Amino acid sequence: MTVLQILGTLVLGLAVTLVLEGAVMLPVLVRQKRKDVFGAFALVNVATNIALNLILLIAYAADASYCGTGMTFSFCLAALALEVVVVGIEYFVLRKFIGEKYFFWYVLSANALSAVAGSIVLALLMTS
Repeated sequence: MTVLQILGTLVLGLAVTLVLEGAVMLPVLVRQKRKDVFGAFALVNVATNIALNLILLIAYAADASYCGTGMTFSFCLAALALEVVVVGIEYFVLRKFIGEKYFFWYVLSANALSAVAGSIVLALLMTS
């Protein structure tokens, strides 16, 4: 992949994440009395998304050069473990702003939707 392709992948992944997670989290975010909750949501998602996707792109490149083309089981396990870490980071950061009873489930479902959509987009990009 070229640098431009990597940047495009990161930007596309970030856009998909913000739109999908924002759609899931919007009811919770709107109910908050504080306006800074939107900024916190955006910042934590930008930080975790860029970090996660950079790690995955580097791991994919290393895995592909070592194991051939395609995603291996170990790569998929690493991606899943990183997603769990992202859910934890987002939950612990955002719960300082949001005190809803079922907030963890919002974070988990938003990240699950984003991860599935991101995986589909990434798979499509890697095959083209």
